[in-house]
Amino acid sequence: MERIARRWKSLSQEEVRRIRNASSVEQYATGGLAGGQYMPAYTGALTGKAVTLNFEGREALHYKFEDAHALAWQDGAGGEGREFYQAHVGAQNVYFVHHAVEGTLEGRTLVLDFDTGLVTLCAAKIGNGYEAREVGHTFYFGRIAGVGDGKAPLHGFTHDLVGKAIRWTYRENEMMVKHVYLTPQYYAYTMIGGLNGWTSATPADYVKIRENLYIFTWLEERQAGIEGICLIDLEAMHDVGGFFGINSGDAFECYTFGAKGEWSTPHTDFED
Repeated sequence: MERIARRWKSLSQEEVRRIRNASSVEQYATGGLAGGQYMPAYTGALTGKAVTLNFEGREALHYKFEDAHALAWQDGAGGEGREFYQAHVGAQNVYFVHHAVEGTLEGRTLVLDFDTGLVTLCAAKIGNGYEAREVGHTFYFGRIAGVGDGKAPLHGFTHDLVGKAIRWTYRENEMMVKHVYLTPQYYAYTMIGGLNGWTSATPADYVKIRENLYIFTWLEERQAGIEGICLIDLEAMHDVGGFFGINSGDAFECYTFGAKGEWSTPHTDFED
């Protein structure tokens, strides 16, 4: 077993901006977990859709999905942009949308439920007040205008996953991680499958989308300070997720991935 070491060096805000501004879509839209055998296919099902997203606690966002990877957005404060995005089906009529906001240190992950008309936004930003390279985020819950009857309760934080453990496989015999959902604010992971048993606890959030469908986010503060976010389907035991931030190689990344899961126990040994 190898003790996990901090894998980041402190960066100044200027260094963070320089790294971000130097990163092209071709560079940041893929990474180590992308393209694994359990990653769900990208979807173009949103192509041509225009949606207005009304949130509690922030201005509305207007999105137009131009094709399978290009979108345009506007907000009620006069902001606008045209971005590369990656989208996947998370469950029936539920979409996971992940993109960076060009010209900023920001990223957004949307979970859109076209059955209930509900939406959750995880608005991330590099720089969390502790380290310039660490990612912070804020959740906003809202509705998709004109979709659903407007009566369904908004998505919200949950304790449903606390106390559970799932072993996630990204690539067979290569990339496997056990997640133990410890508390409403923390989780622990153990790298297994030849990765030296690295284990750490790190900040986390949990949001309920539907029965057996959850958002889970974490900050890799023990490593490079990037944010991970997943949409977990406990019926299919599968997830789709994304990373956002500056990785241990001091490169910006914003890409999606996926894994299959199986129930496990909090206890881990080297044969697990």
